[in-house]
Amino acid sequence: MAKGSVDMQNRTILSIVSKLKLLDLDKLELVDEAANNCIAVQTLENISKKNITKNKRVKRV
Repeated sequence: MAKGSVDMQNRTILSIVSKLKLLDLDKLELVDEAANNCIAVQTLENISKKNITKNKRVKRV
């Protein structure tokens, strides 16, 4: 996922959170879970990119 895509997701989540604050605080748990899932995906992608970089370094030797 590209950084722009993650930024867009973050903006979407913030928009949902602000709307839900007006409606029902219990629903914020679902949004929090969605945000955590986005963070987990981003973390896995970062780890994957680091592994690819390490593999490229090994191949150059």
